[in-house]
Amino acid sequence: MSASDDDLQAGGDAKPKVRYWLSQIKKAERDMQRWNKRCDKIRRRYLFESAQENKRRQFQMLWANQEILRPAVYAKCPEPMVQSRFRDGDAIIRITGELLERTMDVQVDLGDFNSSFELMRNDFLLYGRGVVRLRYDPEFEPAEIDDGVGDEPNEQENDADKYKGDEGQAETQPRDELTDPDEDNPSEKIAAEHVKLDFVHRKDLIHPHARNWQELPWVAFRAYLTRDELRKKWPKCADRIVLDCKPGDAEDEAGRRETEDSQEPQATIYEIWDKRNRDVVWIAKSYADVLEEGPPYLKLNGFYPLPKPAYGTLHGQPSSGPRVHHVAGPSR
Repeated sequence: MSASDDDLQAGGDAKPKVRYWLSQIKKAERDMQRWNKRCDKIRRRYLFESAQENKRRQFQMLWANQEILRPAVYAKCPEPMVQSRFRDGDAIIRITGELLERTMDVQVDLGDFNSSFELMRNDFLLYGRGVVRLRYDPEFEPAEIDDGVGDEPNEQENDADKYKGDEGQAETQPRDELTDPDEDNPSEKIAAEHVKLDFVHRKDLIHPHARNWQELPWVAFRAYLTRDELRKKWPKCADRIVLDCKPGDAEDEAGRRETEDSQEPQATIYEIWDKRNRDVVWIAKSYADVLEEGPPYLKLNGFYPLPKPAYGTLHGQPSSGPRVHHVAGPSR
């Protein structure tokens, strides 16, 4: 491992996989440090934070340009439209397209896609990169359990006759033909399924250098979770995760520091999508073991749960090894 123990917040007893991913994330953050500093400088100029100290008022050219460009780039949420690829006049395909179109229209409204698109547009114009990601959000409700009282004999009772022996005694039914009541009558069932579109802060998307988006080996999303949120997602180990992000450390969508009164201590969590191994890993910055690992829970083209970010420009940057270009924002 190239990273030292001082760079790894999980400590020296961290598992090899946790140490590996923390070192990879640390290296990727160092590679993106120059671009993030440039973005911080642009943000300060846009917010015009020095206006309170200046005695002479100055015209905010950057702010004015942004306000003119924003409605020209994106003004309202697009309307879903589904059409058959082969226009052969099939009535079934036409009706199916209408159903899909109406479903997408409802999902766009329920998921508030417009807010995420606006934030992505603002980052695209200001920093040269805007990022959103997809999130699957199911809703569950208690399932109705059928006690069978007052109903006619079911198929299991009727099928019991074929397992009776010569003396009329019921023989043991083969186990592979038995029905698990928990599978037939689960405690919960899916009531609705939603697809949400979440805005990703520019510092919360971490990836290594690559010549283009298609060659990225992995992508990591950073999130901050409170103790209650940790207990809801990982109840077995939530109380052992250190809340390493103190009030005032995290940034909001505009890049401003949160105040101590508006935020409670949180844990830094990384969700890593490993394209090479077709694996998704969750780790904490201050926890020695892997929180969760498994195959992708979303089956999407391109593997990653986000489309290619909206880039203002892509430029080359010399680096070590054969990777001679990297994905970055514009030079300003």
